[in-house]
Amino acid sequence: VQLVDVLSGSASHKDEFETKLTEKQERDNAVVLQWQMQKNLRQEKKLLKQQKQEAERFQDMQQEKRQVQTQFYLWQLYQINQEINQRQEELQQVQDRVTELKGEQEVAGGSVKEAKKELSALRRKLNQRQEDDLVRINT
Repeated sequence: VQLVDVLSGSASHKDEFETKLTEKQERDNAVVLQWQMQKNLRQEKKLLKQQKQEAERFQDMQQEKRQVQTQFYLWQLYQINQEINQRQEELQQVQDRVTELKGEQEVAGGSVKEAKKELSALRRKLNQRQEDDLVRINT
């Protein structure tokens, strides 16, 4: 190969050729490196876009969760309020019944008092008659 180079005159250009070859390899390496960097940047950009979308979905889901919880708490409060109202109505009915029964008790108490008076009067009359009958029998 060296004989061909000497005869063709390319031996004198060997250093220049090797320099140019080294420069070409360096440029090729730079191009490959640049292409890899661009590829990496595109991948990072895609990954960041996906992460942003995921973060937005997460925020949306968090907001929806808060709304659902708020609705649930409002529903619970409504149910508690309904039960309070129902219990108050029941309490009012019981209080009304107690008042009614107290009135009946007073009336019945008055009737019992009257009946006791009447019984007492009848017993006195009975005792008086028995005494009168004994006096008549003895006389």
